[in-house]
Amino acid sequence: TFSSPNSVAVFWRYVLQHGYDARLAAGCKIAVVGPGTADALREFGLRADFMPDAEQGYSASGLLQHLQSLRPPVRRWLVTASNESRDTLVQGLQAAGWEAERVETYRAVANDQLAPDVAAALEAGQIQFCTVTSAAIARASFAMLQGHTDRVRPISFSPAVSEQLRALGWPPVEEAGQQTIPELIASIVRAVVD
Repeated sequence: TFSSPNSVAVFWRYVLQHGYDARLAAGCKIAVVGPGTADALREFGLRADFMPDAEQGYSASGLLQHLQSLRPPVRRWLVTASNESRDTLVQGLQAAGWEAERVETYRAVANDQLAPDVAAALEAGQIQFCTVTSAAIARASFAMLQGHTDRVRPISFSPAVSEQLRALGWPPVEEAGQQTIPELIASIVRAVVD
């Protein structure tokens, strides 16, 4: 399974750098969390076999729901993730009695300072919104924007991100309806228009 375009890119670049190619996936079924991840997979000449629909949600939970509905089920999964990813998919697959092994494909590292031009724009009051695409980014953004969180309003990518923002005391002004970039853009437009 692939949970983000980053996980696709890092995994397949590693495969290619070590002398293999897409044939490594011959006979395997590939699952992705959403359209953006499916697009990233196509860049490596591969097609996703499984992806949740919009109603299930483009998330690990949505993918888990989709995979659990497969008949016959695929009972063995390699789950790519970052160091910050929750274990929703691995735990859910294992709870269903399937084999699931988590492979950390990349490490998300929090930035601890703002770029000088961003800091200057922030001080000048030119930044009104901040898009937040993960719980880890919510925590890092909240820490870096201390003293400005009353003016800079977060726009959330998902319910899980919104939950983290609320826990920080920095509730989102908008939330993407689905976990896709077009939906995130639509939520930005809604926030600006309101």
